[in-house]
Amino acid sequence: VNWHPGDKGMQAYADALWLAYTKPEEAEKLAAALAAMLAAPLAHAADYVQAPGSSLAFASRYDGEVFSGRFGDFSTRLSFDPARPEAGKLDVNIGLASADTGNGDRDSTLKTSDFFDVGKFAQARYRAEGFRKLDDGRYAADGTLELRGVRKPVTLTFSWTPGAAPV
Repeated sequence: VNWHPGDKGMQAYADALWLAYTKPEEAEKLAAALAAMLAAPLAHAADYVQAPGSSLAFASRYDGEVFSGRFGDFSTRLSFDPARPEAGKLDVNIGLASADTGNGDRDSTLKTSDFFDVGKFAQARYRAEGFRKLDDGRYAADGTLELRGVRKPVTLTFSWTPGAAPV
């Protein structure tokens, strides 16, 4: 998985978010989606926020039907320096009520207690502090995914290519 600032490759994000919640072994898919939300550097070269115009898309399957959509409300912050991965931090917040599949009935259902239960749990959040460098040159972020009030450990793996616009 590569970190791509402003990358549009968000298709699997929500699916990966749900899979990481229900099947932790699928967490690497979540890493790919989170990587796509990075943006321009702030005051420090190691701090990033999501780029203006970023989108958070998802695809999932329910009752044998594949559907896709977008979250209109989300924010991402990353602090990362490959020379000091142990100081890395990632924080992603998603407004679950902003899920839009283009199908009003489905969108209404996603908000109910059968799925996101936005009346009780308006946000999903992934947080990781302290990344690790792996033997194969990639990195791992050991974090926690909170969805519907349940927190589960999720490890995201990623690669990093430094430069003026890090990837």
